[in-house]
Amino acid sequence: MSQPHRIALMFDLDGAGKQVREIAVGVQRFAKARGDWEVVFDPIATRHLDGRYAGIIGPTSMDHHKATRAAGVPFMAATCKLTGHGVPLVCESPWQMGVSAIRHLVARGYRRFAFLGLTKTGSTAAMERTFCAASRRRGAGVSVLLISPVYRRRTSPAHLHRFLTRFDKWLDELEKPVGIFAVRDALGRYLIQAALGKGLRVPEDVGVLGAGNDEALCEMPPVPMSSLDLNWERVGYEAAERLAGMLDGSMPGSGNTYIMPRLVARRSTELDFRGDEGLSRALDCIAQFCHRPLRVAEIAKAAGMSTRQLLREAKRVRRRTIAQEVRLARLARAKELLHVTGMSHERIAKGCGFGTARRMARVFRQYEHRSPKAWRERAASRPPSGVYPLDEAKVLLEKTKHAVHLVAMLTGYGTVYRLDKALLEQEGTTAAEYRRRYGLRKPQAGEAEGPEGYRVVIGLDGTEERMEFEIPAEPGGPGKHEIRSTKPEI
Repeated sequence: MSQPHRIALMFDLDGAGKQVREIAVGVQRFAKARGDWEVVFDPIATRHLDGRYAGIIGPTSMDHHKATRAAGVPFMAATCKLTGHGVPLVCESPWQMGVSAIRHLVARGYRRFAFLGLTKTGSTAAMERTFCAASRRRGAGVSVLLISPVYRRRTSPAHLHRFLTRFDKWLDELEKPVGIFAVRDALGRYLIQAALGKGLRVPEDVGVLGAGNDEALCEMPPVPMSSLDLNWERVGYEAAERLAGMLDGSMPGSGNTYIMPRLVARRSTELDFRGDEGLSRALDCIAQFCHRPLRVAEIAKAAGMSTRQLLREAKRVRRRTIAQEVRLARLARAKELLHVTGMSHERIAKGCGFGTARRMARVFRQYEHRSPKAWRERAASRPPSGVYPLDEAKVLLEKTKHAVHLVAMLTGYGTVYRLDKALLEQEGTTAAEYRRRYGLRKPQAGEAEGPEGYRVVIGLDGTEERMEFEIPAEPGGPGKHEIRSTKPEI
């Protein structure tokens, strides 16, 4: 019997947060399915390149990549750090995060937007770019506040107090109601606390969307926070799959793979609630227990309302009946199970409260205009990793003013020669010629520019620099993601 391949996860167990834990789960899931992998944690794996490991998965680092390449050990990066330089990378898509955030806030009814990010991070810059571009597409400016990423590592209460005070000042400056995208769940929670402390209503005056979907932070009362689930378990699985391909020679050892985020909606962006706490409790009850038989009287009792009052408020605020809310909650749960599991339709129908597959199919045709089988096939046909290297390179050539050699490095090609070769095979043109054909152009006469926004950057000493800026015209952000509908998501 052959010896299993030893794969090192080069992450520190003491500092293992939600991201590292979920990446490890994804890698272990792939290893279990493969059967010939042995996965171990080793935060100093680059010091053990004497044949101990067949491959390494770890944080994005040029130093790690150089050391493993010199030793002939395949290395796969699994954290979002846009370094390029040929480091093979699998991570969440920061571009799509910005697009998903603005799409969700627009669908919830917000028409003014703000962005809270971190300085000196490539992922924040990518999120800001697509978020602002999609906002400009709707003719709205974006107020941007950037703070130092080391604020959370400062132990001085006075130092943290300066940042929290700045949140208060920033909230005063924003025109309400406003939808805010915070690039970390912790930042979003700080914003909610600051807004409530100032007597502002969440989500009526300030809607907050975080990123990371840390349940411990997102589910905190009094206002649960909406968040982008960055699908780190899928990141780990894809990284392991690509590493396996590098080991057997079936996949190239360069290029980036980006995983699409998933939106988890909660109270902090539900503008339709309009401050009705009773209706909020009713909808929370429906979302939690929709897999069970539910009666309107039971829901009303859980919400602290009379049956007649609940029916009247649901019709006035949501413009739906309670029966429709239950069906939509069950439909949302069924769609998730169809997308991420291989369970049979009958089993999903029972697990979501429909009872039978025939009844579930009837609801699918009513709301989705297709059968559950067709919906599952369509979901499975979507690209699992989102943005591929050449597609990403074309987007950067079209939508940014980055130098061609920088585009080649950011997309994993490393050199302009390799990027030109890939473009010649697919498009019949070089990178420079592709940019001349499809690159940014100046607005023509009569085209709307849209209002400008402003950016505030906070330094380590608590001082701020405020500047006006013009958002670059990047309709829809990278790829083909566009805002096509303002219909609320379910």
